Amino acid sequence: MAQDWRDTVEETARSRRGRGCGALLLAPQSRAGRAAEAVPFPLSASPGSATGAGPFEQERANGAGSAEQSTDRAYGELLQEIRIALCGVQFLFAFLLALACTPTVAHGGPLLRGAYLAALLSSAGSMSALLAPAAFHRAVSRRRLRPQLVAVANRCLVAGLAMLALTFTLVLLLLVLVVVVGLLPGLGVAAGGLAWFVLLWLWAPIRCRNRSQENGDGHQADQPRLGGSER
Repeated sequence: MAQDWRDTVEETARSRRGRGCGALLLAPQSRAGRAAEAVPFPLSASPGSATGAGPFEQERANGAGSAEQSTDRAYGELLQEIRIALCGVQFLFAFLLALACTPTVAHGGPLLRGAYLAALLSSAGSMSALLAPAAFHRAVSRRRLRPQLVAVANRCLVAGLAMLALTFTLVLLLLVLVVVVGLLPGLGVAAGGLAWFVLLWLWAPIRCRNRSQENGDGHQADQPRLGGSER
């Protein structure tokens, strides 16, 4: 009886040890299975993508994002340029409005009045062209038309600057007519002022752009230099 009892106890202990080892062997598998079930997307998906998109889809998404960022950057630069130009237009327009109340223009001759009217209309046209992008933006807001907005703002800015240069020229002619009372001196000063604006606003940027294209380094202008060295 004692021997049978010992055999029964040893078999029970061996069976318990076997079950314990089996539980230890199965535990990592069960944990791995639970971890696999907890993953919300396949493990073969690309990193950082919860939808499992391939590399080509990611390249398209990155290209679309870079195009949108480039458009936003171009629109921001246009807004800064428009703000600068509006300062000069507002100053000239206020000056012309105040000049209308003076006896010099009120009792001036036809030539003086014609120059004043042309300068006033030119300044009003320049101001309306520079303010047009704001109205256009409000009309097409939330319609995904940012590239068209950038194109229209660029054209309006060029037109506004051209009329602003014309306004400066006419104001010079008007002032010379008031001070010197002579058509030829006024035309000479106005022609010199117009040539100066053409030189600074048109010829110099075009020449710089052409030289950059000839040297072949125009595409590297916006890239940062690494290590402070130029190639």
